[in-house]
Amino acid sequence: MYQSDDLPITSINSLISTIKTDKQVHRWFLYLISQPGFREEASKDPETGALYKKFRRLFYMERTAFVLLLGALVFVVMTRQFQHILPLAALFVASVFLQVKRGECVVGVCSFLVNRDFEEAQFAHKTLYQIGELYSRKYHIVSLVSVITSVDVVTRKAVFYTIIFATFIYPLNFWQICGSVLAAYYIFYGLVSLAFIYKRTI
Repeated sequence: MYQSDDLPITSINSLISTIKTDKQVHRWFLYLISQPGFREEASKDPETGALYKKFRRLFYMERTAFVLLLGALVFVVMTRQFQHILPLAALFVASVFLQVKRGECVVGVCSFLVNRDFEEAQFAHKTLYQIGELYSRKYHIVSLVSVITSVDVVTRKAVFYTIIFATFIYPLNFWQICGSVLAAYYIFYGLVSLAFIYKRTI
């Protein structure tokens, strides 16, 4: 069916929705708004400045919960004391809750960003990746497409090596292997998302 070239490709609301729901897009925009140049610009707005302060508090709380979760998981798997799964679950829930609240701050700052830089009519005929390319050039950071490719490669390799380790080097039963692979995916994705690793991965 023919579609007019005048039909909008995206909108400000759809971009904000994607930042909320897509982890890799969210992480890239988090990296973008963490750039000193943008942070100085946005912090001049009182509302956005308050969001930045709240974001920093939640960020450090979330990272603390994540490190505790990672340490506890390694202990449980290596010692095979799976009866301690309840504290792990509590740390996981706390980490997810803090991540959600931190994410709300990121979305708020990104709303300020796109509403400042685009009008709806200008925005309508640009794809998400074109918008990412514009910001990557403006703030001298790697493009969204390159980040998605790099993170996917790292995460897939981590899962593959976890399967090898859990099957042949440190044998576990079937359900333990499944749990380890699932945990490896989320943990390595979380590790790659840490700022000092994220910069080197991309």
